Amino acid sequence: MKASLIAVALVVLSVVGVVLLTGVTRKPQKPPAPVISAPVAPSVEVPPFPDMDGVLWNLTSVDARIRIPTNWTLGRVNGDERLLRNEADPLDGNMNLLLMPNAFGLSLDDLLRENLEELAVNPDLHLEDRREIYVMGRKVLRFDYNGTPRNGSEPMRFVAVVWRRGKYQVVLTTTVRAVKWGEVAAEVDGALESLQIRWPAERSK
Repeated sequence: MKASLIAVALVVLSVVGVVLLTGVTRKPQKPPAPVISAPVAPSVEVPPFPDMDGVLWNLTSVDARIRIPTNWTLGRVNGDERLLRNEADPLDGNMNLLLMPNAFGLSLDDLLRENLEELAVNPDLHLEDRREIYVMGRKVLRFDYNGTPRNGSEPMRFVAVVWRRGKYQVVLTTTVRAVKWGEVAAEVDGALESLQIRWPAERSK
């Protein structure tokens, strides 16, 4: 049996994300805070992150954070926390975090191969670019792909950043209408370039 969990997740969850991208719950208006935190706190004391300016999205469930692009906000889509470029229309640009078991214990290189194989044969999604990048000394994967998801009505653009954490796979996914990509690309790239991950000491990949 092929070990393709993360590749399938990239495809299926992108489609599910598009289907569920309605009914954003607006948060009460508040003055901007220097840091916006996710609800789950780390269970052990850890060293501080490197300094980073700006308003931050703390992804504490995976001990990571990124800089929130200017004019984006932290909100919810059907209870799922996301970064939103336009709260009234999530498909104008949104980012969400997915955490799922790495049931087959795939290495990052395995995940790369599986993603390339699955995206190559998927009729709904088309790989535009893939990169291996380094975040705080360790490799992560970036996949840029596009397509009209099944049951969708318009072409979409996706960026997925993938890494391993313990027995889990982490996927930070950006979804935006393909026609809006030119407006959003620089903001997305800037946010992803700011990504910081505090790696568990026992992990080397």
